[in-house]
Amino acid sequence: MRRHSKSNPDSLSLSSARRANDLLFLSGQLALDEGAIVGADIAPRRRRIIDMITHQLAAYDLKLSDVQKTSNWHSARATPSLRFFQSP
Repeated sequence: MRRHSKSNPDSLSLSSARRANDLLFLSGQLALDEGAIVGADIAPRRRRIIDMITHQLAAYDLKLSDVQKTSNWHSARATPSLRFFQSP
């Protein structure tokens, strides 16, 4: 496995993207913009995280339709982000 440096400046993860053969793993996205949490509720925060993921995928010539699995953790009850991803 090789660590890649293509990262988002607002990402606080140790390695925002890591490639293993044909797989790309993204981790630890937070809804930050210039170091501050975005918005007052889940909707703008979710949008910011999806934008960050889209940006990271593009650095590897990938898009949201290439995503095979997501895991989401929320600090409050929220609606899943499924509307951003298409069914295979």
